[in-house]
Amino acid sequence: MGPLSNAPIDTIKTRIQKSSAPGSGYERFKTVTSEIMKKEGFFAFYKGLTPRLLRVAPGQAVTFMVYEKVRALIDQFYGKTEMPVHIKIK
Repeated sequence: MGPLSNAPIDTIKTRIQKSSAPGSGYERFKTVTSEIMKKEGFFAFYKGLTPRLLRVAPGQAVTFMVYEKVRALIDQFYGKTEMPVHIKIK
């Protein structure tokens, strides 16, 4: 959901960085956003989404796998029924 929700603002940010439009940041934001809508349409905000998803999905899969492995090791070490709320250090 992350790439889908922030793709439009990421596209606008990238275009602002490439743009030589004068003015403040907000003025450049308005100019770039309106140009994208007028010239390319709504779906232009989602350009590049496919490669991004192809990069993000495997990364998240690795993250979930590592989480599950670490959780299994913790369960094995402390037992499945008792997890310490805190560890006292002397």
